Amino acid sequence: MYQQLSLYSHIPDAELRITLHTLAALSGMHPRQVFQHCLVWTPKYPFKPVLKAGQVNQIEQYRITTVSDVAKNESAAGFEEDAGALRQRKWTVNVYEVPEAGKRRVTSQSIMSSKIEDGDPFQFLDSLGYKLNQEYWLKGHQFVLGDIVIVLQRVCIKKSANGTSDDQMEIDSVKPLDLIDPSGRWFVKAYIDVKMLTDMDAMNSATAQLERLQSDMGGLFELTMPDRMSFDTRVKTR
Repeated sequence: MYQQLSLYSHIPDAELRITLHTLAALSGMHPRQVFQHCLVWTPKYPFKPVLKAGQVNQIEQYRITTVSDVAKNESAAGFEEDAGALRQRKWTVNVYEVPEAGKRRVTSQSIMSSKIEDGDPFQFLDSLGYKLNQEYWLKGHQFVLGDIVIVLQRVCIKKSANGTSDDQMEIDSVKPLDLIDPSGRWFVKAYIDVKMLTDMDAMNSATAQLERLQSDMGGLFELTMPDRMSFDTRVKTR
């Protein structure tokens, strides 16, 4: 488990080109293309405790997100379309805790992450008692500025069955996807991963770097700290 410190923003599609040019100049690199397939899994048998007066539920269930990179020559095939091919990819399992509360001026979230190195990834999730709940794709651009990773991306879902839309994206001209945000804006995330929450020197250094970036990017986009509960991946049982 590691700790991720982050800040967030968004830009309209019309400002993407100038933003990419500016970040390329600052980082000294061309943007790395990002295209990821994300599967969200929920418990098949949600825990529903019967609480008596004065008792508090100490057991919480979390959604699990599996993430895989989509190669340039691959289509954006969904789980129902080609689960067999998806099983051949390398997947990473992620569990996200609710960000910690406190006075820190950046989002600080514990993440448990592990790569599935061998075997059937979906059978593994099934054996844990999880079932597929939803899927989406992340498509965008990534920069590295010192210790900070900056990602500009949009969330895509499968094209609706009742036709096309103005927001439709063609991925390799094979499988069309729709933007989940009809405005077409780009989601901006700046983050630093710290190995240990208890490493206060690393935590404070990451916080300071993100705050400096927040100040430096003021004329380009405004980085902020969202409500911590917007990151809540716990399974609601009531």
